[in-house]
Amino acid sequence: MPLLALAIGCSKEDIVPAAESATRFTLRVCPEETQAVTRAADERAVKDMNVFLFDPQGIRPSQHFYVQGGVLERSIPAGRYDVYAVANLHEDMGPMSRKTLSAYEFRVPRSYTSLPMSGYAECTVGKGMPEATVTVRRNVAKIVCNTSFYGVDYDLKLQSVQVMDMAGVTTLFAEDQQARELTSSEPSAIASYENRKASRTFFLAENCRGEVPGITSQEQKCAGNAPEGATFLRIKAQREGKLLTYDVYLGENNTTNFDVRRNTVYTLNIVIKGENVVDTRVDAFEVGISDNFPFEGYQFEGYCLYDPGRQLTITVDDPQKAGDLSATVRLLQGQHGAFLFNGQPLTSSVTLPLNDPSGVYSFSVDYIPGEVFTADNYRLVYEVVVSNTDGYSYTKTFTHDFYNLLTIYTYWKRGTTHRGRGSVDKENMTVVKWSSSYTPEDNRMMILSLDDGPLVPLKPVDGSKVGGWYADRGLTRFVSAENPYRHPMKSFRDTLYVDFVQEAVYIYTHVDLVEISCDGAYRIDQEKQAFVVPIGSRCTFKGIGGKTVAVWWSNFIGHYPRKELSREPEYSFTAWENCNIVPEFQTD
Repeated sequence: MPLLALAIGCSKEDIVPAAESATRFTLRVCPEETQAVTRAADERAVKDMNVFLFDPQGIRPSQHFYVQGGVLERSIPAGRYDVYAVANLHEDMGPMSRKTLSAYEFRVPRSYTSLPMSGYAECTVGKGMPEATVTVRRNVAKIVCNTSFYGVDYDLKLQSVQVMDMAGVTTLFAEDQQARELTSSEPSAIASYENRKASRTFFLAENCRGEVPGITSQEQKCAGNAPEGATFLRIKAQREGKLLTYDVYLGENNTTNFDVRRNTVYTLNIVIKGENVVDTRVDAFEVGISDNFPFEGYQFEGYCLYDPGRQLTITVDDPQKAGDLSATVRLLQGQHGAFLFNGQPLTSSVTLPLNDPSGVYSFSVDYIPGEVFTADNYRLVYEVVVSNTDGYSYTKTFTHDFYNLLTIYTYWKRGTTHRGRGSVDKENMTVVKWSSSYTPEDNRMMILSLDDGPLVPLKPVDGSKVGGWYADRGLTRFVSAENPYRHPMKSFRDTLYVDFVQEAVYIYTHVDLVEISCDGAYRIDQEKQAFVVPIGSRCTFKGIGGKTVAVWWSNFIGHYPRKELSREPEYSFTAWENCNIVPEFQTD
C-alpha cells in the first residue's frame, strides 16, 4: 500500500487547555500491504483522505480534516490521540463522533479508481515525538478469477463472469463483517479472443459467512450447502444454442469456508471440464509479520528501550498454497551498521527463502547505535517484503523510536535511619515518558529521554532539602547539587540516587489549641499549622489554657490512616521525623 505523510493539527477555533501548547506534528500513515498481488498502480494510490483525532480521555474536542492527496499539516496540542484515517472515499465525511465513525457505512461502487483504505493508531504529540505511524488497510478483498476449459471441446465458449451476493455497503473499521445488504455486479462480458481462457479481477467489500462443517469435497461447496448470503461467482458459457451456468462459491478453502475478507487476495483457478463438472482451485493464504522491539510492559508500552535479543517473526498460514516464498528485509532509516539481522549488521537489504513446511520463521533483530540514543539515531525504520514467484507481494514497514532509560531513586533502605524525605516533582518534569514505583524497599522514578537528558525538579518534604544527586546508593560518587537538574545520558541506561537532608522536624497539629514544651529551640509555622523543632528533640504536648485532652491522634479527622497515640492529658515524644499529633478534647 502507499505511504501517506500527514502532519495533523488543529484549527484556530479549537479549545486548548491552558497548560498545553500547540506542537507541530507529523503522522506518517504507513499502509499495510494486502495479502495480494499488487501490480496495478491504482491499487496503491491515495487520492484523498479524511483524518479524525479523538482525545482518549474525552477532554479535547474531536477534530476532522479532509484533503486531496496524501499530505496534511497542522499544529495540535501536545498529548495522546486516537487517530483514524480513511483514504479514497472521494468525499468530505465531515466531523463525526467516534461512535458515528465506527458505525459509518459507505456504499460499494461499481468500479474503483482507487481503493478505500482505513486504519487506526494511538499517537503521542510532544517533545521528542514529532512523528508517529499508523497502518491503514484496504477495505476490500481482491478476487482474481482465472477460468479455462479442459480438453478439446472447442464448441464450449465462455460468455461472462459475474459476482453474486456481494456486499452492497460496508463499514470502515469493523473486522469479519457479514454484509447486511447484498447486491451483484454487472456481468463482465468475455471477448471472442478469450472465450477459451479468461481472467477477471474484482474488488469486493467484506462478507464473512463462516464455516459449514461436513463439506468434504469441492463438489459439495454448492448452493445447497452454502450459508445464506454467501458470495459466489456466476460463470456463463454457451455451446451452440445452449447456455450453461456455473456457480463457484468464494472462501478461504475449497470446501467448508465461505469468507471474503478485506485486505486479502483470493486467486481462483477454475477449470471447466464439461457441462456439469467444475474443478476449483482456491489460492488464498495469509502472511503475518511482527517484531517485539516495543516495550511489552504497561510502564512504557509501545516505546522501545535498549534490550538485546529481540525477534522478527514471519508466519505463513497454509504454506502449501503459497508457492516459492522469500522474505526481503530492507533498512530504510537508522544509524549505519547499527541494525543487526540474524547477528549481522544490515546496511541495505537481505533476502532469505521461506521454505519451512511449518510456515513459522523467527529471526534475531537488534538495534545498537553506539552507547546512547540521540536525536540523530533514535529512529529505526525497516521493511519486510514477503513475495513468491507468482507475483504475490506483501510488505510491512516498522517504525520504532528508541529512548534511553534513567532510573532515579528518591528512597531506598540504608543504614541511616533518620534522614530527609522528598520526591520527584512529576508535574514540572520535561521528559518523553515516565513511570514510578513505590515499595517498602525503595521509591524510584523511571524516565525515557534522548542523550540531552530529562530536566527533573525535586520536591523535598517540609524540613528537608536536596543534599545532592549521586551515582551510587552509598552516596560516594557525587554528581550534582542542582534542583532542577538535567542529567545528560551517556549510555542507554543510567541510575541516580537523591540524598534528601533533614534539617528540622515538622509536627502538624492545631497550633492555637496545643501548648508545647521542648528541650530545643522551636518555631511555629502558622501557615502549615506546625511546630518546627530540632531533630531528636524531646517534646511534650498538652491542651492550651488548661483544657483537658481526651485522646491524641496520629492524623486529622477525615484523614487516614488514623490511630490512637495516647489517652493521657499530656503526650511526650522524641521528634525524629515529620508527623501529625492531633488533640481530641474532653467534652462535659
